[in-house]
Amino acid sequence: MGDGEWIALIGLLASLMIPIMTMFIRLNSTLSKLNANMEREHDDGLRRTQRLDAHSCKLDEHEVKITNHEVRIQHLEDHRNE
Repeated sequence: MGDGEWIALIGLLASLMIPIMTMFIRLNSTLSKLNANMEREHDDGLRRTQRLDAHSCKLDEHEVKITNHEVRIQHLEDHRNE
């Protein structure tokens, strides 16, 4: 093979590799964005869960207080009618 044939072969291989490499670079970029979005969604979900847990605890505390008040009111009404 002469020098011209080798240069033509290298040119052909380069012309085939450039679109393939471009595709892999775009794929890598897309996967990186997807990974970042999934991590953000996971973090948002954890934060949301923590907030809901905190609110649930507060609601439980309020429910206990309301129940205690209802018991007291019932006790007062029962003794008022005696």
